Amino acid sequence: MTSSILRAALGTTMIAHGAKHGRTIEGTAGWFQLIGFREPELQARLSAAVEAGAGRRERWRR
Repeated sequence: MTSSILRAALGTTMIAHGAKHGRTIEGTAGWFQLIGFREPELQARLSAAVEAGAGRRERWRR
């Protein structure tokens, strides 16, 4: 029971974080550029997708 609650909380957090990145692609890409990523816009889009996807997977995993 406790692990289910923790997984749901972690999954929800990851989904929310990925959605935030998705809504602010320009800001995320700007930060990635500042820290030296070669293709910051691509990395920003990929990070949003991976975080949301990982959160969805974790949230619904049994």
